[in-house]
Amino acid sequence: YNEHYHALSGHDMVEALKGAISTNEVNAAMGIICATPTAGSSGTIPGILFKLEKTHGLTQAQMIDFLFAAALCGKIIANNASVAGAIGGCQAEVG
Repeated sequence: YNEHYHALSGHDMVEALKGAISTNEVNAAMGIICATPTAGSSGTIPGILFKLEKTHGLTQAQMIDFLFAAALCGKIIANNASVAGAIGGCQAEVG
C-alpha cells in the first residue's frame, strides 16, 4: 500500500505501523515478545522505536533511553489508571 498510494497519515506512520503489526504477529504465533504493558499492545513501542532508529539513526544508548522514558510514562499511567484490557478496554492497553 505504502509503495502505490499516499496514506493520509503519511509514509512514516505506515512504516511504524508495519513494525507494530509484525510484533503482534510474533505474539499471535506464540513467539517471544515484551509485553509493553500488555501483550495486546506489545507492538506499539517497537513500531515507534525502530521507525525512529531508521529515520533518525538512533544509537543503542538513545534507544535504551527511549525505553526508559517509555517505561516511566507507563509507570505514571499505571499508577493512576488501569492498563488492563479487561477493565478499561483495548484503549486502556494502548493509551
